[in-house]
Amino acid sequence: MRITDEQKERAAYVNLPQFLMSHGFDLKKVGKEYVWKEHDSLHIKDNGPGERGVWHRFSTGEGGDNIGFLREFMGMSFVEAVEALNGEHYDLTYTPSRTYEQKPKTVTARELSLAEADNARRVFAYLCKTRGLDYDLVASLVRQGVVSQEEKTGNVLFKYYDDNGKVIGAEKVGTSTEHRFKGIAEHSADGHGFEVVRGTGEKAFFFESAIDMLSYLQMHDKEMTDCRLVSMMGVKPNIVLDTMLRHNIPPENVFLCSDNDTAGNEFAQRLQEQYPDMKRVITPDTYKDWNDML
Repeated sequence: MRITDEQKERAAYVNLPQFLMSHGFDLKKVGKEYVWKEHDSLHIKDNGPGERGVWHRFSTGEGGDNIGFLREFMGMSFVEAVEALNGEHYDLTYTPSRTYEQKPKTVTARELSLAEADNARRVFAYLCKTRGLDYDLVASLVRQGVVSQEEKTGNVLFKYYDDNGKVIGAEKVGTSTEHRFKGIAEHSADGHGFEVVRGTGEKAFFFESAIDMLSYLQMHDKEMTDCRLVSMMGVKPNIVLDTMLRHNIPPENVFLCSDNDTAGNEFAQRLQEQYPDMKRVITPDTYKDWNDML
């Protein structure tokens, strides 16, 4: 069957999130977009009248239009996708393809276990002497219990918590000056990172590591009010988006402070393409990251 140019144009302007939710997709609103809950790196523009539908998948760099989405994720042919978007076949029922259906999961209880030392000598030596962080800042975090030392390895543990104050994960940083190590504690929760919150926490700043985040805090201590500083432990859009959702933070209150290198700049650029109101905070070109600058 031949599809006309007029049919293709009409299909391109359909509000894709509303169409998908009417066909059983579980989407959540984030700013001016929707995120597919089963695949939180997939973002769908909430296109208004006169705007074309657009989607982008951060994890793979893929993206496209309304017709492409239905072909990719609903297993339709080109003709079926155009006709479905135009509402021309009401008797057809579409479901996501097998590849993207939610699969039954066997849930096994796995508790986070952090073997912590009874002192933090190596933590202080590494963070203060090697990385240049202020002693009082580190001491305050150690007293609060959010930073500690791993017993067996001497690694720094930057712990993070759920809304009930339960430890749900930790970013690990080695304290050896000869061998750099970064990792995440086994069974840590996804979508979270080490945080420092000031006041209401209504503005969110995202960094590639806890040490970068603390370096920035140290350099801008007096101006950091009503903010939430978060380590992504890399460049992870899901931590940005999940944090926004948990705390109802709009895109205009998000500050992307990733490294001044190819990965950090591309990460920020992709997010700002989807959320133009997000702001970029970057080191001068002389420095790669905030700890380098400190």
